[in-house]
This record gives sequence, structure tokens and C-alpha cells, in this order.
Amino acid sequence: MVGRVPPPRQPRLRRRRSAATLAGMRSPALPAYRALLEEAGTWFERAAAAHAADVRCGRGCDACCHGLFDVSPLDAALIAEGVRAAGAETRAALAASAAQALATVAELAPQWRTPWRIGDLGVERFDALCDALPDAPCPALDDAGACRIYAHRPLVCRLHGLPMFDPGTSRDCGGACPLNAPLFGLDADALRARPALHFDHAAFEADERALLAVFAGPAAAADPEPFGTIVAAAIQSAAVRK
Repeated sequence: MVGRVPPPRQPRLRRRRSAATLAGMRSPALPAYRALLEEAGTWFERAAAAHAADVRCGRGCDACCHGLFDVSPLDAALIAEGVRAAGAETRAALAASAAQALATVAELAPQWRTPWRIGDLGVERFDALCDALPDAPCPALDDAGACRIYAHRPLVCRLHGLPMFDPGTSRDCGGACPLNAPLFGLDADALRARPALHFDHAAFEADERALLAVFAGPAAAADPEPFGTIVAAAIQSAAVRK
């Protein structure tokens, strides 16, 4: 899935809608995606609370807010919505940070330009670009290390930090941060014994892909990364249109 840290599995926090039902929600695709993100957020909050002694995630820690990463078309739309909803001063700061970030990217990948679609650069070249910019701050960060568009942050930002385990497939979905040391590097057996870290990844991803198909087309749902972009591009797009 786009956004380099995959989502999770178990327990079911709400009744799943079928892909067919989601596909019929053409107009409210973004609101439906917000509801999906709320589910992810609920899982993270519960999992973090269950392992509070081992988790450093919270305001003041921005360790996972550095480095280049991809976001889906749905996430890009959500980010743009957050930029448009921000006050004038915040929008100006976001636009300036995004412009600086894109200038850095352009120095390393001069052939890549607006609309900054990953497929236009190529996934392998994008991966190399990510490797070259491991410490680049997210353009949504303010000077204190807080997110200026926190309520509109993408999926990967809502899930990164804790290990995620799919008990239905016995799959370790990744996502653990080294700063949460006691939870970092746990094997499948250890994760299986921690039910708070279980989440229905397969169903979650099916819902996400169904919404992507509605929002960006079947090709984007089948292979999301080439249709994705980066946070700076999503911010710039909204700032220019404002």
C-alpha cells in the first residue's frame, strides 16, 4: 500500500462494508476515507494505551516525521483539504516549507516536476530518492516539531510507531519505531501474544483500495504507488489553488 508503512488487522472495530458498497459511494469517497482513518486512529490509541510504558509516541516526538515518503491520492486530497482549512499564516508557512522541500527534490531529480506523480519519475527512482533524503523534515512540521495539519495527516502518519500484527494471516505488518524499544523487533509469536497489537489488515486494505478505485480509478487501486505523490506536492497544490 502507498505510504511505506502498511496498515494492520484485528479486532474489528466496526462492521465492514463490502467493496461493492464502498464503490457505490462515489461522491463521498473522501468522507468515507476519513472514517477509515478514524478506525486506524482508534486502533493506534488503544494499542498505545495498552503498552503505555513502552511507547514514546506523542507530542514533542517527531522522529518519524523525517524522510521522503509517498502518500496516496486520497491522502493527498486530505492534506490539501487541511491546507485550505488552515489560517492564512499557517498556509503561508506550509507553502514556504513545501516549496523548499520540492526545490531539494528537484535538485536530485531534475526531471521530476508538477504534478509530482511518482509514476512519472518511476518507483525505483523514487525509492532511491527516499534513500537519499532520510533526514528531510516533513514540510508540515512547524518549528516546534508539531504537525500543522495534524487532523488531516495521511494514513502512514497515523499508524507508524507500533508493530502491527494480522492474526488472520500471521503477518507482521511492520511499523514499529526503534524508539519504542521494548516493542521493536518482536517476532510473530511475541506479536501473536499481544492482542492489542492485532488489527484486521486485510479488510482494512480492501476498504482502502475500494475507495481508491472510486477516487482515482481501478488502476490506482490495483497498484497505488505510481499514482501517489509526496506531502510537499499535496501542500503546494492546495496553496496554489487557494
